[in-house]
Amino acid sequence: MSGTKQTKRIPQLEGLRFIMCCIIILSHFEFLSNSKIVGGGYTKYFHNATMAVDYFFMLSGFGIYLSPKRPEKSYKSKIEFAKNKIKKIYPAYIVSLVVMLPCTYIELRPYGSTINAGLKSLTLLAADASLFQSVTGMTFFSHSLNGVCWFLSCIFVCYTVMAFVIKKIDNIRSKQEAEVCFLISIIIVLLLSFVASKLEQMNLDCGKINDLWYGHPAIRWWYLLIGAILGTLYKKTDIELGTLTEVEITAVACVYFVLRNTLLEIMNQNFLRFFDLLLCSMVLFGFSKGTGFISQALSNNRMLWLSRTTMYLYLFHYPVRALVDNFFVKINAISTLGEVGFIFECFLIIVFTSFVVCLYMNICNLKSCFVASEGGQ
Repeated sequence: MSGTKQTKRIPQLEGLRFIMCCIIILSHFEFLSNSKIVGGGYTKYFHNATMAVDYFFMLSGFGIYLSPKRPEKSYKSKIEFAKNKIKKIYPAYIVSLVVMLPCTYIELRPYGSTINAGLKSLTLLAADASLFQSVTGMTFFSHSLNGVCWFLSCIFVCYTVMAFVIKKIDNIRSKQEAEVCFLISIIIVLLLSFVASKLEQMNLDCGKINDLWYGHPAIRWWYLLIGAILGTLYKKTDIELGTLTEVEITAVACVYFVLRNTLLEIMNQNFLRFFDLLLCSMVLFGFSKGTGFISQALSNNRMLWLSRTTMYLYLFHYPVRALVDNFFVKINAISTLGEVGFIFECFLIIVFTSFVVCLYMNICNLKSCFVASEGGQ
């Protein structure tokens, strides 16, 4: 197949987006660590979103390569290409930042005057609104306000870089060339990871440069490139994977997910990243060729609808979790309710997040209908 042939979205990969989003949300339920019943198990086995985050970056690169929409040669068109990738979610992104603005102000208030806290909060809002906060390599900026918004900042920068190189990937002519490029890219990620971790250790005392290894575009861009290379392999490989292979891939992924934190105790995080990349590549490529029962389940209409809520769930769950958790701390709910309090807190976060997402999506749909009706008059 040619590198420019139009390819429709692969539904099972879209369904997997929702599963990965749920894993990320689960990893942010840190309050469960205080539970006497599930705290130890949660911390050791489920407080881990690495594979899910990797999947989102790699799927983005995979999708860009297979998409018929490519940026033109001009610099302006390449910037527009990146903007178009996030313009639909950007209003929700801003809403999530504004919601968290009072919380950030309250956190900063004890460390300075009212005016200073207000100015710092507004400065962080402006930095986040620009979508370049992840470039700083500093958690104070990259994870400010709504902490999970580092991802949208990082992916926007990565989209911009990909706009300049995506056509170069079309020069990969054979499956063997794609495999070599895949391995070289993984090696480069590992080398960059070692450099990033060393730089973070050097700055540990002053606490400034502390977000290079995990959330900086200089490393994460390579995940999009690896995803795009997997896209070339997808086009150049004519196979179908049935239910048995899908079950094997799922089993390996689940076992690795549960054991990853244990492996981190005995293995350097940079070496572990090698296995993260291989496993996520296996899941992405494997299910892109899947035709079995699991792929069919991931491709049904309900899963595809849920996949469309993914980024809204991602953006809004964190503010809801922060607000509910702060409320529970203030009223000392866990001490009063005991272990039931943890269940109740999880329930409230899930319910309120779902409500906010559905409300926002309905408002957007109503606005779209209104604009459409106005245009038709």
